[in-house]
Amino acid sequence: MFAYFKDCFIVWLVGFVPMLGIYIAIPVGFFLKLDPLSIALCAIFGTYLPIPLIILFFDWLNSFPRVRMFLMKFYSERFTNMVNNHGMLFILFVSPLIGAWTVSITGRLLHINARRLAIYTFLGMVLYGVLLTALIFFGICFIDPDVRILNFLGRG
Repeated sequence: MFAYFKDCFIVWLVGFVPMLGIYIAIPVGFFLKLDPLSIALCAIFGTYLPIPLIILFFDWLNSFPRVRMFLMKFYSERFTNMVNNHGMLFILFVSPLIGAWTVSITGRLLHINARRLAIYTFLGMVLYGVLLTALIFFGICFIDPDVRILNFLGRG
């Protein structure tokens, strides 16, 4: 049981780290032989957790001049135009691609409603997390025909 929680924590931690995120956490979970549901949940939660933290502490962090200069590096006129043109659906589809940290910082710089930013980013993470987990799982089943869903879940 301890090994299971240790492996789940590793997947969560890889998802939490900027520049790794959900795209590395899910393959790590399969490498650790976790079940697909645990992989998806840990990776999604790990990738999503920075968003509420950034939303909560953004104004406080932005009050420090050095931090403000660092955060302004994330501001992009192109990103602003895309959000203005496509709305929150843009956030939904782009958040897993460019990273939760970047989207949440940029979203706060653009004064996007915090609740909407959190909801649409979460939906994007869930969509990509479930899709990526399923694709990798069925790819493993295709490559190795001996692997079956029940075997992988420990019931076969």
